Amino acid sequence: MVQRFFMMLFSVGSLALLGGCHVLMDISDETQPREICDNGLDDDGDGTVDCHDSDCEFSSLCSTNNVNNSSNTNNTNNTNTTNNTNNTNTTNNTNNTNNLTSEVNCADGIDDDGDGHIDCDDQDCDSSPDCADTCGVDTIFFDNAEEACPTGSFCSANNSQHEPVCTEDAMSASGTNYGDCGDADECPVGAACINSACMPYCDQDTHPDCPGVGVCVFTLTGTEYNLCGILDACTIYPDSCANASEGCYPYADTTVCATAGTLTVGDACASVNECAPGTMCILDSTCHKVCEVANGDADCESPQTQCVGFTDSAYGYCKAP
Repeated sequence: MVQRFFMMLFSVGSLALLGGCHVLMDISDETQPREICDNGLDDDGDGTVDCHDSDCEFSSLCSTNNVNNSSNTNNTNNTNTTNNTNNTNTTNNTNNTNNLTSEVNCADGIDDDGDGHIDCDDQDCDSSPDCADTCGVDTIFFDNAEEACPTGSFCSANNSQHEPVCTEDAMSASGTNYGDCGDADECPVGAACINSACMPYCDQDTHPDCPGVGVCVFTLTGTEYNLCGILDACTIYPDSCANASEGCYPYADTTVCATAGTLTVGDACASVNECAPGTMCILDSTCHKVCEVANGDADCESPQTQCVGFTDSAYGYCKAP
C-alpha cells in the first residue's frame, strides 16, 4: 500500500511550536482498494459486494452465510441447505408451517420466524441489545468501537470509502497497532490499515487518547479522521532519518521523520514538510531554514540571518531581522 504524508502547517503563534494549536501530518490514501468481505460496501468498486465478490471466495467470512452457493448454511436462494429463504425441503423457510412467530434470538444467524429477515435485520430485534448500532465518526476509537455495534462486530472506517460501518470481529483478529496489518488489512479494534501499518483513530478535539505510546499526530487527507502514530526523534544536522525519501523536521519539543519536500528557502508552502529537509514551512506560508538555538544566528544565511527559537525546543527558524 503506497501512501504519501505531509505535516500540516505549524501555527507558530507566539513562537511556540505547539502553542495550543493542532499540529498534524497529512496522510494521503492512494492505495488500490481491496474488498472487505463483511462490511456491506463495494470496497474495490467492481460492482460486487462482500461475499458476492470473487476476491472473497476463500475468505473465512464467506464459508458460512454465503449468497448463491451450494451446500452451505444460512444461504439465500440455494438448494440442499438449511435456513434458506424461498427454498424447498429446508428448515425455517418463508411460508413454511411450524415456524416461530418472532425472531427469538437476535444473534444466532438464523431466521427464527421464517419471515426472510435474520437477527438484526428483523424488526423484532429493533430493541435488542444485540442490535444496538450507534456506529459513526465518534465511535470508531479503540475504547468505544465495540459498544457501538451489535454483538460480534465493531464500528470501523477501515475500508476504501473510509465510511464508519459495523464490521465483523474477524476484521480485528490480526494486525498490530503501529505494526503490520493482517493479510486482508485486518487491524485491532479502533485502527485503520494505512501504508500497510495499523494506525489507531483519534481526534485532537474530542478523543486525543491513543493506545499504548501513540500520539494523535496524523490527519487522513480528504477525511475528518485523525490517526495515532509513534514519534521517533531524529537529528536535523546531520539528517538521521534512515529512509532516503524522508527528512527530519521539528515537531513540538522533539523531531520526527516525515516525507521530504523539495521547496527551498523563500518558496511559498502550505505544510511543514513541503520544504526540503533542513527547512520548514511556518506561519507566513514560506519555507525558512531551520536553525539550532544553541548556535545563535550562526546557522542562518542572508537574507534570513536571525535565528528565532521555538518555545521548549532546541530548534527555531531563520528570519530576516
